[in-house]
Amino acid sequence: MLKKWIEEIRKHSNLYKTDSWKYHISGNVIEISILPAYLKDRNNYRCSVIAVGQVLKALSCYIERNQSNFHIQSFPSLENPGVVASIRIDVNSTFVRNSTPSKDKSHKKSDPEKIIQTLARQYQLDIKQIEQTEILQGNGLSSSDFELWFALYSTFNNPFTWLNVGYWKESIQNDCHDHLSPNEFRVIDFCVDDEAEKPDLQTPKNRYLQSLIGLNSTVTTG
Repeated sequence: MLKKWIEEIRKHSNLYKTDSWKYHISGNVIEISILPAYLKDRNNYRCSVIAVGQVLKALSCYIERNQSNFHIQSFPSLENPGVVASIRIDVNSTFVRNSTPSKDKSHKKSDPEKIIQTLARQYQLDIKQIEQTEILQGNGLSSSDFELWFALYSTFNNPFTWLNVGYWKESIQNDCHDHLSPNEFRVIDFCVDDEAEKPDLQTPKNRYLQSLIGLNSTVTTG
């Protein structure tokens, strides 16, 4: 099943940056590592780790749908930064949902701001609303493309943080979790050509800008 699931994910090459990582399956364990060419540049490595975070989150969704437990081990060897994580299925244990459910059930899918904030807290990230200004036009967007814009910040700026950014990014678009309609948001994590330059925002003290997200105040759910 692991091979079937990972190959399904690899069909979406742009979404999961599949040219930057590889996988190895041994029994009920899959290990994901960054290809050597993407280890040489810090931004390429960052973007690849974010993508692996998305992949791990997507895989965990498949596993939970199969009613199996799993365990993720991140960066098992700090001496080998290419190996990002492994995910192991516990095939003989009683199923317990691994993803942390939101304790705040007051929000619904029609409240996208609440969704992105709740998920950010889950992954030790911060969300702050920003003004709709010409800053965003450098990313190939007009500020009028979405009603609201937010910045995603972190306290640290290391591979563990980037993995959490990937978890967060996948969670807001994966139907295993509270998620947004694909047409109602856009995440800019500075990982494609027209997003290469981060805007000159007034970043809070001791915070690192990881992403921008534009969304509409009302999400239509099917």
